[in-house]
Amino acid sequence: MLDPLSTECKQTPPTFPSFANMFTHVLSTLACDQHVKGGSGGSGSVSNSHGTHNESVDSVYGELSLTSSLNLFPELAHIPRTTILYMDFMLPTSTPSVRLSAFGGQDGWFGVYRTDMKQGVLLQKLEFSHDSAITSVRLFTPCPGLTGDPCSNDTDRWDLLVCSAFEAAVVYSDIFRNDCLGLSNQLVLPHSTEYDHVNCASVGDFDFDGIPELILGTFGQTLLFYRWKPDAGDNAVSESTKGSYELVAQRSVIGPVHCLSPPLDIVGDGVKSLVILTSRGLHVYRHKVDSVLDLLKKRLSHCVD
Repeated sequence: MLDPLSTECKQTPPTFPSFANMFTHVLSTLACDQHVKGGSGGSGSVSNSHGTHNESVDSVYGELSLTSSLNLFPELAHIPRTTILYMDFMLPTSTPSVRLSAFGGQDGWFGVYRTDMKQGVLLQKLEFSHDSAITSVRLFTPCPGLTGDPCSNDTDRWDLLVCSAFEAAVVYSDIFRNDCLGLSNQLVLPHSTEYDHVNCASVGDFDFDGIPELILGTFGQTLLFYRWKPDAGDNAVSESTKGSYELVAQRSVIGPVHCLSPPLDIVGDGVKSLVILTSRGLHVYRHKVDSVLDLLKKRLSHCVD
């Protein structure tokens, strides 16, 4: 089954060491839904940031020139000279012409950008640094408990999860509205340094409550599950951090955890699963069907009542 697919795939051998690969969308005169695969390797400078474009009409791949890369990704010109270890891209549904991007470097630097893809201009730039290499950065929309407002995909309502090699994982809340990455909007994930360094992270609604949970994968062969706890009282460092994340569960796995997937419906039943890559192989964590059915019945009964 895979043989016919492999014959239709075109290989593009990279001419550079790639530390991170990510897919996102760009707007251009050719197509409004072109896919761009960006990889940063060797150095975080512009000369070592590469893009590979895919025209959806004829599936033609090719490495973009430096000029084309900067035209499509003007944020690359603002990345300092550092080895980029992780990237994340998001497209807010309320403003599809705006791209959000986050980068984490080997020297502890990380930055977040808002880019107007139609005009090709940078709208906002936020930068900060930790004392160890950034192993993961994740952009996600905040939960209702942060401010009491309903969840939305507004470009000013985003949080950033940052994982470091030898420091606690932290969440920077409401970063674009606060126009800040710093101690004033920083939430530390407790006990995240007690299981060796954090290699990766995943953000998603894994327990069906409408609020995103955070899952960390560590070199110490442990998964850490965090849930938002509102109303932290005097512990809130700002108006946008009225609450905290608490460690609600942990699970040991076979081998160090190298990668965590976002919530995926891998079997087409509508229930999200978590795919975990360890040094011992690929593992899939799924909800028990009986538990999902019980929860569905409970919520349907509330709707009827």
